[in-house]
Amino acid sequence: MKKRVLGCLIASGFLALLGIVLFSITTEQQSSVPNNLDSISAELEKQGCDCPNERVIQELATISRDQELVMLQIALSGTGDFESRSAKVRQALTRLNAKQFEPVANVFRDFGETSSGLLLVLNVWSEEFPAQSLEYAQRSLQGEQLETGIVMVFRNYLNQDFVGAIETFQELPRGSLVWYYLLKPVLEAKTEREKPTIGKLIEEFADDRRAEVIAAEVIAEYFGSNDPLYAESWVASLDGAEFFSAQSAFVRAWEQNNVPSATTWMVENLQPSKAKQDLLTKMICSWMDQDAPKAIRFVQNLEFNQRSDQLLYELSCHLAPEDPEKAMVLAQIISDKEVSKHAITEVLQVWKSVFPEAAEKWATENSLNS
Repeated sequence: MKKRVLGCLIASGFLALLGIVLFSITTEQQSSVPNNLDSISAELEKQGCDCPNERVIQELATISRDQELVMLQIALSGTGDFESRSAKVRQALTRLNAKQFEPVANVFRDFGETSSGLLLVLNVWSEEFPAQSLEYAQRSLQGEQLETGIVMVFRNYLNQDFVGAIETFQELPRGSLVWYYLLKPVLEAKTEREKPTIGKLIEEFADDRRAEVIAAEVIAEYFGSNDPLYAESWVASLDGAEFFSAQSAFVRAWEQNNVPSATTWMVENLQPSKAKQDLLTKMICSWMDQDAPKAIRFVQNLEFNQRSDQLLYELSCHLAPEDPEKAMVLAQIISDKEVSKHAITEVLQVWKSVFPEAAEKWATENSLNS
């Protein structure tokens, strides 16, 4: 009997000792993770880091000492390039639970230096809890944040739960601001899934001019990517606001698959305008990224006038950081001497900052040394 009691006492003592050891290990592991702003700041000071998210970190520290929020603070305090820091913050955000996202989003909304932090929070939140994040965006965002944020959230909602997202959209008051914001992603998703006839999609919004313009844009983008010739003839049949919206959308979509053909068509068919000039500049810049020599030859063959001079000026400035020598070629063929002189000065300044020796050599050969 005495032996049995003694054995029980020894076993109890061993379990108690094991519990103390485990508690010590757990405590040591927890203490190795900074759980307040002071320890994070001390670590930053030790590393010699200047944290651009200091106010956000301070406010996050007031929410709670939950480990998930502490890890988010650490991620925000990290160093490295933008891409690596964003990846760490995203990873920390994926650890948040449903109750933690809203207070975190509020901090980024109210104290973030830019809207990019809030958009990152909303993006991760909508991937994890799409309906909840959409409700938050409707209730808590305003202005540009509302338009950008709610569309991004809703696109994720459509990807996660198409039926649920469509039902949510149908419950919105038709013609409300949010309804218009979400109409385009809804139509894009429906077009990809159901491929409705053009007439059916347009007729659905015959009594709403703004919605009709959005629908025309979506259709033009879809057929611009899949059947440019059909899209061209259909866009030509439109008039008014639908025509201009669909025309730009069609060309942008076509550009994704065949930028030379889309650019050539645009130059030959679209009437001169500021919108055309801006879109043409963007498209030729994309073409230059793919095949700079052909794009430059295309520009050189354009009819020289005031608009083409402006195009050449914008293109030379765009190309200067990556290929200043080609940019200088464009700057020199501008027909307006004053515009050309200004473009050459701009390009040369960029050239000197990236390839100083080559820039100085060119300037010397062309008698442009200051």
